[in-house]
Amino acid sequence: MKVLIIQGSPREKSRTGVLAEIAMKYAKKGNEVKMIDLSLGKIEPFVAKAMGKETKDAVDLIYWADVLIVCTPIYNSMISSALKNLFEFVDYKKISGKIAGYIINAATMKSSISVQNQLTGLMSYFGIISNPRAVFVTMEDFDEKGLKNKDVEARINAMVDSSIKIKA
Repeated sequence: MKVLIIQGSPREKSRTGVLAEIAMKYAKKGNEVKMIDLSLGKIEPFVAKAMGKETKDAVDLIYWADVLIVCTPIYNSMISSALKNLFEFVDYKKISGKIAGYIINAATMKSSISVQNQLTGLMSYFGIISNPRAVFVTMEDFDEKGLKNKDVEARINAMVDSSIKIKA
């Protein structure tokens, strides 16, 4: 199975990046896995007439994948603008029928469900089937050393597995 991890935080060394790496490490077991890391800043702002090489490469990875694992922080009760911007470049006709799983990272659980709904709505527009088993993570799951709640890793692994099974 071709799995694409989309690390949707524009911040370097983010908690969302840690979670995306966990998903990537696990998904590599028996799958072809690639990652788009939006913290690298290589995706330019959307302009309808043009697309740079790095952006085209990222969009081509979305077309390539069977399963998308979308990792996003919550900013002001919304998905990251970097993630939204990436999907502005995607042709909905080329990705219908894929599967998407979600890892949603927030300060608190307050807006997690609304962000899952935003992602589900966005993916529905593209004809992508959303895995209902999202992984919600908060600041309480981390400490100064990194991820402290090891249950989060098990939940990410289970979500990756169930996303792949939906597509299989």
